Amino acid sequence: DPEKTIRAARLEYNERQGTIVASGDVTIVDKKTENRIRAPQGLTYNRVSRANPEAKIDVYSGRPHITLYRGEGDTRDTTDVDADRMHIIGERQFHGIGNVIIKRGALDATSGEALLLDNGAKITLWRLAHIKGENYDLRADSIYGETENDEFRELQAFRAANLTSDDMRVNAVRIRFFLDSSVVNRLVAVGGAAPTGPEAADVGCRRARHRSGGLSQ
Repeated sequence: DPEKTIRAARLEYNERQGTIVASGDVTIVDKKTENRIRAPQGLTYNRVSRANPEAKIDVYSGRPHITLYRGEGDTRDTTDVDADRMHIIGERQFHGIGNVIIKRGALDATSGEALLLDNGAKITLWRLAHIKGENYDLRADSIYGETENDEFRELQAFRAANLTSDDMRVNAVRIRFFLDSSVVNRLVAVGGAAPTGPEAADVGCRRARHRSGGLSQ
């Protein structure tokens, strides 16, 4: 395969459809990025074709593990993910379902589901999302984050958000904060009843801008 190296106990290949069904301790390695997947109970791989412009990998069972690499040399970072099921589209999208565990440098994250874009540069967690960093602990119904060099540079938590660090504890409907070397250096928290109606999103933005001059709790 021009894009992947596949090892398995058994392979079934449908050339017309470009589909490979692999079973028995499967390992796939991307030749370009070196990203790798281990699926103890097998997976389905759809190669690039006219009908399928992006490669797709589906793992339906067996608690698979994926390692994602981003960057080169000293700026290269690594993300390891375990989940009950995985669905992957090309190099741009990863979807993990069921008891998702993500490790990235000193960061640990868990959730019921997770979506990683651009090889882990953007991470969305939902269904009891939890992120534990070196100097903070964040829990919420859902969390969105952007990473750089194995660290989150920005995190947003939605619904029942709880942030704990060495020097503060914040409970709010929504929390957005920025980090520098894993330390919270700017934070906006919106508490009380969540805005409703067509202007809810705009109200939240106006409040956030108004309170962004310094650290708010």
